[in-house]
Amino acid sequence: MIRLSFVWLTCALLLSSLLFAAEARAEDPADALFREGAEAINANNAPLAYEKFKASWSLRQSFDIAANLGVVEKALGKKGDAAEHLDYALRHFPPMNKDEQRAQIQGELDILKKELGELRIQSATGATIEVNGVNVGTCPLPAPVYVEPGQQIIVAKKPDVGEGRITVIVSVGEGKDIRVELSIGPTGKGGGPLPLWPGFLIGGAGVAAAAVGIPLLVIGQGKLSDANDLGDEIRKSGGQCNADGGGSQQCQDAKDDVDQAGTFTNAGIPLIAVGGALIIAGIIWVVVPRDSQEKPPVALLPWADDKSGGLLVGGTF
Repeated sequence: MIRLSFVWLTCALLLSSLLFAAEARAEDPADALFREGAEAINANNAPLAYEKFKASWSLRQSFDIAANLGVVEKALGKKGDAAEHLDYALRHFPPMNKDEQRAQIQGELDILKKELGELRIQSATGATIEVNGVNVGTCPLPAPVYVEPGQQIIVAKKPDVGEGRITVIVSVGEGKDIRVELSIGPTGKGGGPLPLWPGFLIGGAGVAAAAVGIPLLVIGQGKLSDANDLGDEIRKSGGQCNADGGGSQQCQDAKDDVDQAGTFTNAGIPLIAVGGALIIAGIIWVVVPRDSQEKPPVALLPWADDKSGGLLVGGTF
C-alpha cells in the first residue's frame, strides 16, 4: 500500500473547498466518482483514488478533478500524466478560488517540470499531433506536452493535406519549441511510403503464372520428343509420311504429337514470360523505396502477337 501522507497534505486543501461545490448540487456520476476518490485518499488507497478520479475526469473535464487526479498520479509515479492534469487545473482555475490553492498546484507542477521534458509543439491548424505514438491533441495545442527525458518522435497529420515527422532529444527539465511542417504533395494529399502488399501480390501472380507455364512447356517438349522418336522409327522401317501427315498410323501419330507440342509450347512460353516479368516487378516494388507522391516504381505493359505474348516491365530505378 502506498503511503499518501504528502498526497493528503496536498489534497486536503483542494478537497476542502472543491468537495463543497460538489455537495452543493445534486450528485451526478462525475461528482459521485470524485467523492469516492476523496474517500479513497482518506483510506490511504492511492490506486483506487486514481481509478475514481480518472473515471470522473472521463465524464467531466474540470479544474478540481484535474488537480486531484494530477496529485494522485504524481504519487503513483505517472509524472507525464500528472503534469498534464496539474497544468490543466492551473489554466482553468477559477478566479474566485483561494490563491494558496493555486500556489499549491503550481508548486506540484514545478516539481514535476524539473523531472520531465517539455515540448511546445506547433504545426498546421487542425493537424493532429502524436508523441511517441500517443495522440495528444489537435493544433493549436492548448498546453505543452510533458514527456520523460530521452528521444521523442513527434508526428503531425492533417487529412487530405499531409504529414510531418520530427525526432528530438529532450533532457531533464528542458523545454523545447517544436515546429512540425507537413509535407504537402502536388495532389493535395500527404506523402508516405508505398505499401508493400502490391509487390507481394504482383510477385505471387508471377509465381502462379510460371507454375502453370513451366509444366505446359515440359509437356510440349515431351510431345515434340515423341514425334521425333516416331519419325526415327518410320525412317528406319523405310516408311514415308506426306507433308500433311498422311500415310501410316505412325505418321498420323507423329503429326498429332507435333501439333500438340506446338499448342503446349505456345501456351507455356508466354505464361513463363509473364510470370517472370511479374516476379521481377514484384521484387522491384518491394525492394526499391518510393514515396506515394511519386509514380509507382514499376510499369507493366502487356503485349501479344499471333504466336506469343508477355509483359514489358519498365520503371525508374
